[in-house]
Amino acid sequence: MRKALAVDPTFGRAFDFAARVLEDQRRFAEAAAMARRAVEVDPGDPDAWFSLARNLLNLGHEKEARKALARAAKADPWRNIFRENFATVLAELDEYCSGSTRNFQLRIHAAEDAALRPLYERSLERSFEDLRKRYGFDPQTPVLVEVFRRAETFSARTLGVPGFGAVGACFGRLVTLDSPSALPAGAFSWRSTLHHELAHVYHLQMTKGRVPRWFTEGLSVHEEKVARPAWVRNMDRDLVSAMANGTVRGLRSIDAAFRGDVMWAYYQSGLMCDWLETAFGWPKVLEMLRLYGQDLDNEAVVRRALGLSPEEFDAKFLDYCRGLTAGWSLRPRWSPEKVAEFRGRSEKERSDLEAHLLLGEACLQAGKSIDAGTALARAQAAAPEDPFLLELRGWLAIRALKTPDRGIALLREALAKGRDHFELRMYLGREADGKGRDEEALEHYRRAKVLFPRAAGDADPRKDIARIYIGLGDAAAAARETAESVSMNETDLAGRLVLADYFEGAGDLEAAVRVLRECVDIMPVPGKSGRPFPAADVHARLGRDGLA
Repeated sequence: MRKALAVDPTFGRAFDFAARVLEDQRRFAEAAAMARRAVEVDPGDPDAWFSLARNLLNLGHEKEARKALARAAKADPWRNIFRENFATVLAELDEYCSGSTRNFQLRIHAAEDAALRPLYERSLERSFEDLRKRYGFDPQTPVLVEVFRRAETFSARTLGVPGFGAVGACFGRLVTLDSPSALPAGAFSWRSTLHHELAHVYHLQMTKGRVPRWFTEGLSVHEEKVARPAWVRNMDRDLVSAMANGTVRGLRSIDAAFRGDVMWAYYQSGLMCDWLETAFGWPKVLEMLRLYGQDLDNEAVVRRALGLSPEEFDAKFLDYCRGLTAGWSLRPRWSPEKVAEFRGRSEKERSDLEAHLLLGEACLQAGKSIDAGTALARAQAAAPEDPFLLELRGWLAIRALKTPDRGIALLREALAKGRDHFELRMYLGREADGKGRDEEALEHYRRAKVLFPRAAGDADPRKDIARIYIGLGDAAAAARETAESVSMNETDLAGRLVLADYFEGAGDLEAAVRVLRECVDIMPVPGKSGRPFPAADVHARLGRDGLA
């Protein structure tokens, strides 16, 4: 820079470029320092002023950021939508209520302040103290936390434009959050999101922003489960597919996943951190954080902290995944690469029964019934009574040939001959369920629970079992299934309200209070749209049951 400035004393662009690189690495204080150098050298550069403004915003220095935004606008004759959005959000924040706790400055929209502030203040300090004990570190405070009533405003404050799909973000000493009312009831848990983002405060400050994306996100996902087992991201179904397809990310490629399938990247990174604490202990995880703070890369960190090469790291993590899924029986969703592999094998060797069957299954998954029929014809010639073939012929009859009775008969025959997995049981269970054959449906659903105990969402057999038990008048059995179900779904408000009703009716007010508190951790206010959430009733019941 000395040589460059000797030629052109107004050449501040190199400082601005360095600021942008540091900003991308979440090293906001250093980025702001570089941007200051840029505007000192060239006070007329609007990009440098905007770079300074962004990084001041990321540091929570909003008064200074306003001045930098104004200087950028004055120096630039052209409209910049990013600058305008930041300026608009800052103007809106003037209408927010502000307050402080021991470690936080908290801003909440005036319309929600009375309802949300007590919950947020208590939760912030509780999570902060729990994490302080975990990490043995005292972050710089106060941390500025801004809770936005509209998702568009949260996105604009965080990125400069609407459309950001997340519900929280952390910059080290600034946390931005969607209010619970920013999205429909049950879209997310504000409480687990808050805990997740506060964990980032520790990771970013402990490493001066040098922690890689996979490790900080993985640790925050891991911290959710450490805090409460129900705060879990359940993508275990996708894990089975990734293992079968060979697409589980390794140490060298996990960070790149955040530029593509972001939800999977969060899940797998969290799984990696689950494994790290289980296999090596929490002190080793903290050692990794400290090493990242020395600006070391992934390979150097795992070699020093764990004594592993990247290849050994990946192999041991895959072993952990195999142990996690041992005993599960469900079919993978095959990738296009695997389909091509199966097709090549099937066409090359007509006696390769496995290739024909897997190709047939993959084609059925993709809705390619003609290709599936061709593959199954080859399998038929090789082993006409194979149970896997019988099952696939059953799916072909149901999905393509429109002969469901014949298809169901084939599925039952395959089951009788030893073919047994989660999807098969769920289909046969729902077929029996729809025809009112309750005992048969229960048998299939119970078996489905054993074959894939981590099933969640619409594919959760516990919900079907609970519904049947309600019809049979067995409320206690229905409650047991519902309790299991919500333990794997952090945002299931409907299930928790059902449980609260049951516990209140049974006189177990302690359990009712616990479940109602979980509802408040998901949705403490009526919500944004759709059917209003009965927040006032939940709070009233919580107070009544807690005092009883």
